Amino acid sequence: MLRTAARGWTEAVLAAFQHRKLGDPVTRKALGDIGLQTDFAEIARILAIAEPLRKALDAVIAVATRSGQAQGRRILDFHADAVTAAKQQYLRFAEVTGFDSRYFALGLMNRLERPWFVLRLGRALSWKPTDALLQDTELGIVGKRLIHDIEVLVRELDVLMPSRRGRTPQAADYGRLCEIMSRYIETSEGMLNEFGFRRDSDWGEQILETRGQLSRTLAEDRLALVAEAALALLPLKRGVSVRGLASDDPDLETAPTPEAIEQAIRAAKLLVLLMQKGGRHGVSSPARATIEELGVEIDNRASKLYDELAQKPTHAPAAAQLGAIIKVCETLFEDGRHIVMTRRLVNMQRSAAPA
Repeated sequence: MLRTAARGWTEAVLAAFQHRKLGDPVTRKALGDIGLQTDFAEIARILAIAEPLRKALDAVIAVATRSGQAQGRRILDFHADAVTAAKQQYLRFAEVTGFDSRYFALGLMNRLERPWFVLRLGRALSWKPTDALLQDTELGIVGKRLIHDIEVLVRELDVLMPSRRGRTPQAADYGRLCEIMSRYIETSEGMLNEFGFRRDSDWGEQILETRGQLSRTLAEDRLALVAEAALALLPLKRGVSVRGLASDDPDLETAPTPEAIEQAIRAAKLLVLLMQKGGRHGVSSPARATIEELGVEIDNRASKLYDELAQKPTHAPAAAQLGAIIKVCETLFEDGRHIVMTRRLVNMQRSAAPA
């Protein structure tokens, strides 16, 4: 009843507006926006098919739930039984609604934990990744939606990444950046694995465009700023050295805060994620180069801290800085250097302990 009433009201408002008979000045002014007019028309269209659409989607969820692929109204996985049910419901829905069958595909996407799994329905229906993608077909619509999703992820990455003109390394949300990057990798690779798009197809070209933007966002100059979040645990004195260069002497005034250590570890996790899983997306190589350069700089700065401890084993800030960077090295490197660094630090501290 509620959907029927909402549909009737929406259609009546549109008809009154089109015939210049809409009395409500606020609604009339709002509908002067062509985009809102389009949205109103789309809402009316969906309300007209809402009941059979809901029943079709519920039927798929019921099958997925029985086979352990769903929780509540969320489809966590999407395998044979659920795909077969989706195909059957799609075909029945298409008989009733015709071209509006696309809403079934979109509705199914909205309930999938991994939206690209909707392409399994496409395979079951023998959708073809050809030039028809340019047309407003079911496959074209879900493709546009999936591509839009990864474009949004890339834009968010670009906004959140530290830059010389914007966000500083210490303020960046590296936890969120890791989440976004993981989602981008999972979504784009999931699409390619499900349907195997050609590089010269429309989808293939659009995915390559997102990779180009990703490469610019995660280029070495910006990754160098991520490395600075780790190096902040080993601060240098300000000013110039006796050689007239920027000082490379350690600043031993303070110990790193727990927040700074956690930020450095999150930054290190982002670099490792890019290096390990970014190869297919053109970001593994700059991340590897950044990690290598970061390793050299950590070694140089840490060696001076060890020299300081050799002269003064009880120097608390030096020991604290070393302890903090060791945690970062445990995340960054698989060569066991954090074990060697820890052993060296412990031995120095033991030598200072009273007999």
